Amino acid sequence: MTRSLKVFENLNRKNIIVETFQCKKRVLKVIVRDKSVYRHRKKITILTAIAILNLYCYHKETLDLFTCAVIQFIVLYFNCKIFFRVQKETLLVIKSLGIQLESHSMLRTSTLFIPWVDVKDVVINEVISMQRVLYMLIIITKTPIKSIKGKQIIPLFYEFSPRLACLEFIYSRIEALREC
Repeated sequence: MTRSLKVFENLNRKNIIVETFQCKKRVLKVIVRDKSVYRHRKKITILTAIAILNLYCYHKETLDLFTCAVIQFIVLYFNCKIFFRVQKETLLVIKSLGIQLESHSMLRTSTLFIPWVDVKDVVINEVISMQRVLYMLIIITKTPIKSIKGKQIIPLFYEFSPRLACLEFIYSRIEALREC
């Protein structure tokens, strides 16, 4: 089993970690995660402390009900953003079996499996958005996948917006596996 770990920048100039594991030229696992995952715990702690202090101030009648409700709503909004933000995406490629995509956040994990016979190609696609050229790694399937509303194009690592160098690194690993 070979393992490699690289740090890349995404489009927002934040560092992302790309970990690859390859076993016997038949299995490839790619994990892309945010380098600043542990900072989110501090944010949650601070927001919870603000909410508790807010309720205490309301109880002691130093804040009116409307101000207290607005502060609680703001704290709830930012906590939800943190809890539902994707922290890790995993791509598992098993030759002759299929490709599994996983997306992890604090509260949920979503999984998608694509059988090997349905995979037509894996490509890096250029996307023009707001006068910028962006690159995306996508899987093109032969038949529409029912679990994702009948789409034949499935973007990989969409939440992290990796730059072209990162996508080329992942793509070369996938293609090496597909050609064996």
